[in-house]
Amino acid sequence: MAVLLTFQAGGLNTNGELVVTVNGQTVFINVGNPADTNASIYTSYGPFDITAFVVQGNNSIGFHNPGRPIGQSGAYNQVKNIQVVADNIALPLTNCTGTSCAAGPAPSTISPGFIVPEVTGGCCDYVFVIGTATQLTLGLDKTTYVQGAIAVASGKLTDTANNPVPNATINLFIDGVQPSGASTITAADGTYAFQISTTTLSVGVHSIQAQFPGIAL
Repeated sequence: MAVLLTFQAGGLNTNGELVVTVNGQTVFINVGNPADTNASIYTSYGPFDITAFVVQGNNSIGFHNPGRPIGQSGAYNQVKNIQVVADNIALPLTNCTGTSCAAGPAPSTISPGFIVPEVTGGCCDYVFVIGTATQLTLGLDKTTYVQGAIAVASGKLTDTANNPVPNATINLFIDGVQPSGASTITAADGTYAFQISTTTLSVGVHSIQAQFPGIAL
């Protein structure tokens, strides 16, 4: 499995003013571009292969500027559109923690254009999860339905120790085909649910399957 990191940044006109770490290991230090003085004009960076730095469970990505003391005046560098992809699947990022986290939710939860101000004395850290799940359950609220009714499919994703796995993508298939939008994220307790319209299903027996993409080391 390959885990790749990409992001955009602006205002990097000095060497070493943006350091990116994964689980404390440095994966990127910028080379300054004297012309890059506008923090609102962005350059794309990556993809960086961070596979060797990730572990099963929670992983942290840090963005910081080693040369700027907290509270120093002046324009900050900006980072946005942070994305971690494992086996072509974008992983959810949890909310930012650290000294520069007043910016709000992680970029995966809002529209493109999210900006992280850079500060020293602590990173703006995001967390992503490499799952260890081995069991996925699936059930229906009924065994038969009247055509046009809503069927509810639900289940739970757990790891080898029977602990719930949150923030994991679950895909739903009906008769071997994934309907449009039939994907969801597990809750904090590892549970998930789908509401399925039977309006377009023919009368008869149909199969249903839930799939965890299996992102694991």
